[in-house]
Amino acid sequence: LALADPGAASSQLALQAHISTNTLVRIYFGPPGTGKTLMAVQQAVKVVDPGFADQDDFSACFRRMNELHDQIAFVTFHPSLQYEDVVESIRPRLIGGDQIGGSDGDPEASGSGEDTSVGYTRFDGPLMRLAVRAIRHSNQQYVVVIDEINRGDVSRILGPMISALEADKRIGADFPIGFERQYPDNLDGDTRMFLPGNLHILGTMNSADRNIALVDYALRRRFDFVSCPPDPGLLAQTVDEAPLNLRELLQVINGRIAFLLDDDHRIGHGYLMGVNTNAEAVRAFAQKILPLLSEYFYGDEGLIALVLGDRIGGAFNVMAIEPATHNFATLFDMTQDDAGQYGMRPGRAHLALNVDPRFWNTERMPPGPDNDGYAVSALRKLYESKATNTTLSESDIAVESEHID
Repeated sequence: LALADPGAASSQLALQAHISTNTLVRIYFGPPGTGKTLMAVQQAVKVVDPGFADQDDFSACFRRMNELHDQIAFVTFHPSLQYEDVVESIRPRLIGGDQIGGSDGDPEASGSGEDTSVGYTRFDGPLMRLAVRAIRHSNQQYVVVIDEINRGDVSRILGPMISALEADKRIGADFPIGFERQYPDNLDGDTRMFLPGNLHILGTMNSADRNIALVDYALRRRFDFVSCPPDPGLLAQTVDEAPLNLRELLQVINGRIAFLLDDDHRIGHGYLMGVNTNAEAVRAFAQKILPLLSEYFYGDEGLIALVLGDRIGGAFNVMAIEPATHNFATLFDMTQDDAGQYGMRPGRAHLALNVDPRFWNTERMPPGPDNDGYAVSALRKLYESKATNTTLSESDIAVESEHID
């Protein structure tokens, strides 16, 4: 009965199958670009297919995950996602006809020519679908991977299922808890459902995403949290004659970001993974890291100059720093100290920051640095203590350009 009707709670409890001591309910969290999704997918494949030979190859793990779609579901949470999308709902269904066609918003039945009518059917979302399969096939493992779990309203999406997530609340565990199915098969019987121990849930969470509320304490208690910090050790030097040390570059940037903000806003090693040449490093920095820094320090753009080691009038600046051309006293007919009584914060520097075109020029086709040697020197100065941020010499640029060539 339990195999035929997953809502038959009393029969499910009698199965006592797969005591849930090894059930994974886990969230990988960390700054962006630290490989959280890769680790979740890798773990999902390990659970479902322990004998998979290429478990250390992330690309192979993704291919294997797609092959195991009957046992692994991948869901991305977002603000508009609801319980009806992930767990269960009632949805309209077309009865008769092959497909829907037509135009101007007027659907018409097409294909076989049969009359088409609309009925309703119960829809099982990916989480419920795998839970039912896990109950019916207790000798197999099933995993739901929830990417960006904190970008959705987790309490609203999971609903009453939250109480049944923990390993000791599963079928056959010490403290099983069933949740009421909203659309059970048998209204006259037991309408509860208990999650099986062979259903695992792996999530990822971007710890730098402060625009979306982090998971609440009730959910934190039910998940194991695994930290995924940046790992500069995975990076090496570029292959150019005068290489860039990507490991030291990332370490210096993250040290400065952690001081100005916190560890959660550090930059993941993934932004520089696969970078082999100096030109690729400049491109990755300009197109990926600089936009991220602009988002981090929105409203305090001057702090970007601190992270990059740029100075007013300095050589090899990534950002072209221009002091404000206006004069406060001329504009407001008072000093900044006098303006303090109106809420003006004195001493705040106003700088105009734009990417120096010698480092990266978006107007080029394709975009790139106006001076390759300058761009490489701008990155190298971040981590080389001996680098002097003084007047740029033509010989320095010539030497760097030769190295690029």
